[in-house]
Amino acid sequence: MQHLRLLSMNFCYTDRVTPPFHVRCLSVPLLGAVIIAVVLFGCSKSSYDINGQVFIVTKGAGDYKLGLVTVTAFRRSDIDALVTTMKARFDEARKEIGPSAEAASNTYIADIKSAEQLRIKVDQEQNRGVDAADDMELLDIAQAKEDAAKKESDRLYALIFSTASVESFFSQLPSVWITVVKTDADGRFTMRLPANEDVVLVAQATRAVLDETESYYWVVPVERSPTTSSSEFLLSNDNLTTSKSSPWQNLFR
Repeated sequence: MQHLRLLSMNFCYTDRVTPPFHVRCLSVPLLGAVIIAVVLFGCSKSSYDINGQVFIVTKGAGDYKLGLVTVTAFRRSDIDALVTTMKARFDEARKEIGPSAEAASNTYIADIKSAEQLRIKVDQEQNRGVDAADDMELLDIAQAKEDAAKKESDRLYALIFSTASVESFFSQLPSVWITVVKTDADGRFTMRLPANEDVVLVAQATRAVLDETESYYWVVPVERSPTTSSSEFLLSNDNLTTSKSSPWQNLFR
């Protein structure tokens, strides 16, 4: 069937490729015409594939390809909603706990100064051969106060920033996702994503380093050129998400 044309509710076509042409028309319902047009002419792709790899480059030790890492695709709207919720909690914690944390920090600074003054006094007395027992006892008390003030200041600030931590974010990820895959032994993965959705890839990995365990987090929007049918996507040092990374600081400042 050649030279198909949609004329109102009629489909007209020529039944031959070479002359003489015989034009034939079929009358069909409008809905049927739409369905036929979609089937015959096709439509834009409803999904596309990305091929990716998860790896870490270490100083002087080369690359580590991370296998068996779960990579999850979330709707951008769901991630944005979570970020908005976390931002609100962070602002609330900063408002409620912030004054107490600042006061504890000021106390800590004052205790540092008091302990330092006593330390200088004890050193001077010992250099002159003077009995410094009383001042040494006062110094011990001042250092204990300094330590207590530091712990309280650290505790209060930790409460505030825990609401904006990467660990907190990952513990609250949406229960509904688009798709989930696991990396192979080389850290590679393939994922099919919907073309009509803004997507964020989320992944978490760990690696044993001597007696410690390093944790890695990724929260990365997928950017795809409309002219390509597939994309290469790397999760590496370049797009790690940490509590100290610029994107996270900008988000919760």
